[in-house]
Amino acid sequence: MRGGDFQLFSVVAEKIKQFASQNTKSAENIAQLIDDVHNKMQSAVSVIDKISTIIEKINQSYLNVARTIEKQIQTSGDLTLKINEINVNTNNIAGAIVQAAVGVNEISKNSGNSAIASNDFSNIISTITEASKHSDQCAKNVQTAASDLDKISKSLNIIVNKFVV
Repeated sequence: MRGGDFQLFSVVAEKIKQFASQNTKSAENIAQLIDDVHNKMQSAVSVIDKISTIIEKINQSYLNVARTIEKQIQTSGDLTLKINEINVNTNNIAGAIVQAAVGVNEISKNSGNSAIASNDFSNIISTITEASKHSDQCAKNVQTAASDLDKISKSLNIIVNKFVV
């Protein structure tokens, strides 16, 4: 080996050493980048897991809201049925009240007619009572007249018997 070759060899060795050092630094940088990517991937997976958990909670909330809405719709339907039943019952009650009012009017008319009939009956009874009193008086008069006739008849018999031969 010659002196120039040695210097060239030394330059090449130095370059190889620099390349090896750069290669080591590049490998370390690549390893660091891989670690950073790995850490970022783990963070991304963690974030995705958290997002998945949040989405699951949102889905559960949506299902709960949907069930609640279904219950409210069913309750509204039940309330509508009950309100319709109440309307029917109210109409029935109103009809019954109208029928009762008609009945009360009939009773009132009948009561008026009964009152008139009672008044007429009372007048008839009063008339019969008066006629009965009058009849009683006439009977007393007839009895008195009959008694008087009997006395006259007896007196006449006595007088007639005096003229008998």
